[in-house]
Amino acid sequence: DFSEVNIIDHHQMSPDLMERLVQNGFNITLDTRDCAGVLVYQEFKEALGREGARIAAYAAISDMFENGPLGSEILAKMDRKFAQHEAQILTHALSMDQTIDFKRRVMDALAQFSYPHRIEGAVDLAIACLEEMAQLKEFIKEKAIIKGRLAYMEAEGEQSTGGIANLIIDALGVDVGLSYKINEEFYNLSLRGEKELDEHLGHICKRLGTKYEGFGGGHKRASGIKIPSENLVPLINELLGILN
Repeated sequence: DFSEVNIIDHHQMSPDLMERLVQNGFNITLDTRDCAGVLVYQEFKEALGREGARIAAYAAISDMFENGPLGSEILAKMDRKFAQHEAQILTHALSMDQTIDFKRRVMDALAQFSYPHRIEGAVDLAIACLEEMAQLKEFIKEKAIIKGRLAYMEAEGEQSTGGIANLIIDALGVDVGLSYKINEEFYNLSLRGEKELDEHLGHICKRLGTKYEGFGGGHKRASGIKIPSENLVPLINELLGILN
């Protein structure tokens, strides 16, 4: 006999795939309104208890799903500033150190419900990440191309496309930031939108990804595309037409 299998996610899933998974005995929890960490907590909250809610709150803050129906309920009973500080220490430290050893250290600490600021090295890494972000903002102002509501630039080296896309909005005040990085014969693109964005970037990316011989999708304000490198310029031009 197999153990019970739970699939918990906050990304879109085709109804056909979901139906087939359920028919094969999988338990599906899917809600695009909350982050996956909150959904996991909701599913197992009797075992995780009150301290588990705190970890779920970190996930909601980090993934910018604080206003989700479950996430907002969890945060309503917490010191929001304290939770935000701890969540951002965790987020920035993990952004700065992607090694398995550090991730394992974080996982072990969170499994014991430790506070992120007490994890060895986390605070120093978070501060280093903030300095790197400040330098990136200065770099973006020099390198990014602004066209109406959209600004875009190529990510270099170990730079995160998602992180740069967010900082483009911050540094330049545009509605949508786009960053891309070459990956062999393909480009990986990350798009981020400002909080009150009318368009659904996930839907746009899904359509454009398919049209330009790749794939894409995601959330309303955070999404991605992977396409052959020769299709980058026409895709950006079409995206400009949609947004402007």
